[in-house]
Amino acid sequence: QQPQCTFCPLPAFFRKRNAMYIPVFLLFCALLPLHPIHLSVTEIYENKKSGRMELSATLFMDDFARAIHYESYEKQIRQGKVKPEDLMLRYLREKLRIQVNGQPAAFRLLRTENNMDAVTCYLGVEPAVKSVQRLYIENRIFLELFDDQRNMVQIDLGENRSGAVQ
Repeated sequence: QQPQCTFCPLPAFFRKRNAMYIPVFLLFCALLPLHPIHLSVTEIYENKKSGRMELSATLFMDDFARAIHYESYEKQIRQGKVKPEDLMLRYLREKLRIQVNGQPAAFRLLRTENNMDAVTCYLGVEPAVKSVQRLYIENRIFLELFDDQRNMVQIDLGENRSGAVQ
């Protein structure tokens, strides 16, 4: 069985409360020094300024470091031979698959932001898409590390708002 998260509408009851999941996740990050949960939050949205589709992935830093094998690259990172951002992007490209209107989409790292025990990676989706008719997402973040891993996906593209947890 291949784990995946697909774009599927939730009942109206949940749609109205979608935005509350992110603050709850960040609260967990702030309150739990050693987190007993394994959760990632990926948001797909339209950048209002550029009109382009972007996404953000918020992950616990210690899990992310383990997934990208940070310790094995630590010496090269300190010497400036390897950038942590390159390791992060490579991992996210491997574990997140997106198709827009039936076409595979790529992404590039725009920036990262550290929040207590979590890191948020902001990614630009390419090629630029004016209208999203169909969206397919396969999210395999940290599934190779944890049996109890859950990956939440929030989608906010114009009038289309939805979410799912895998």
